[in-house]
Amino acid sequence: MDKIRLELNYLDIERNKKSWKIYFVLATEMPDNPGQMAITAIPDGEPIRVRRPADNYISFVPEGDGADGLFVLERDMPEDFSIKARLWVMHSRKSVRSAGDVLGEISGFLGGDQGGQVLQLLGGTNQWITLGIKGIGIVGSALKKMKDRPLGWVNMDEHFNPDGEEDQELERKNQLSTGFGEIGWSWVVDYD
Repeated sequence: MDKIRLELNYLDIERNKKSWKIYFVLATEMPDNPGQMAITAIPDGEPIRVRRPADNYISFVPEGDGADGLFVLERDMPEDFSIKARLWVMHSRKSVRSAGDVLGEISGFLGGDQGGQVLQLLGGTNQWITLGIKGIGIVGSALKKMKDRPLGWVNMDEHFNPDGEEDQELERKNQLSTGFGEIGWSWVVDYD
């Protein structure tokens, strides 16, 4: 089965501030049920600290040949070769912000329970919750109700080449919806 992987490459925050405590919230379709969304928060525990010497820029790709970005998810290629994904960049007002706390707050604002963990479906060790398809449209609303500050979101939807015969890496970047910065990511496709 063909696999796709999502990696974050960099974040450039274009706002004057001495330091940031950043985490990400990702929503994507469930591989086995396109009628449901899976949501995760990255990283778990302490937010990513971006201080003045970094000039509000962080690279998630280490130097060296063959280095990968920050692993976010891995899943089987969808039957229609398309994937829907939204990523929100959040500024934490707390020093420690566990993924479980973030997901619990989102779920609470949306009036549901946390759903099941879907670790085996999306790779990695991130905690995930599931929501009905209506969830992706209101995840942003739930994030605005939290005490943390949303810095914006990006649409990471992708349609892959159904005739792919060799592995490929699709480099993408986009401005945050607020214009507060830019984020770069990669979709890595491993064809069997």
